Amino acid sequence: MFVLCSGLEGSGTTSATRVLAEVSGVLGIPTNWDVGELSKSAQQRHQCLRSDLVGKFNKLTESLWQDPSSNYIRHGRDERNTNSRMELLKMAGSVLRMQIDSCTSNGSRPEVIVYHRSMPFISMHRTPFLHDLPVLANQVGYVSNLVISLRDIPSEWASRGVASEPGRNVPFIAHVELLLNASNDRVAFVRYDDLVNNHQLYVACLSKALAKWTSLSTSHMRQSQMLQSPQLSSHPSVRSRPRNSSHMEEYLRKWAKMSHNYPLLVAATQPGTLCP
Repeated sequence: MFVLCSGLEGSGTTSATRVLAEVSGVLGIPTNWDVGELSKSAQQRHQCLRSDLVGKFNKLTESLWQDPSSNYIRHGRDERNTNSRMELLKMAGSVLRMQIDSCTSNGSRPEVIVYHRSMPFISMHRTPFLHDLPVLANQVGYVSNLVISLRDIPSEWASRGVASEPGRNVPFIAHVELLLNASNDRVAFVRYDDLVNNHQLYVACLSKALAKWTSLSTSHMRQSQMLQSPQLSSHPSVRSRPRNSSHMEEYLRKWAKMSHNYPLLVAATQPGTLCP
């Protein structure tokens, strides 16, 4: 199974990837994070990663998921050259297969590959084209699934340092709203607020998603392993402090004017006792 962890920048997408990578049978492919950020036991399982293959795979997704005109994220239109798209997907699948084989030869074939790309990533003109996921996964005999991490928008803006353009990611916000409105068993949601303040609920939501998609270990074992993540051991007040808290009033005012357009996102980011 291939799982993409995504969501708006600054909403905890990288953290969700690292927490999932703690589960036995799950292999995380690093992007903007390092294997050394995992627990010792998870680091041991990730020793089969080949840095050359990780680098190639990341470069391929950078090339594959370019949206220079923003027509995909704004209108759902894929304007990429079909032949180029399929060639890049074929190359990415080949690299992924070599990485799986490398781990298998070391006695630890991964049942789940977890990968992270935010909406957007690296630049405002790169974002995952979600309809590529089944094509990519199928090349290695996997199915694809999606985990979206959610965070209240003013805090998300503050965490990214976008004081001059607090609403620049509106098309991506609208994209997440559409995902929340769709009925799709292949998509699961978690809250950044739970990552910071309610670890038990956070890992329970991730475990529930895995239970829908795979028979990988028991619920108790999955949650126990995820709770070993160093991501869940940092002091919450430090991790949750916005980078640009001095601009928070501006962000709150701007969001108050536009939040009525995104009722599902507003509801899903509210603290609660259930998964989003």
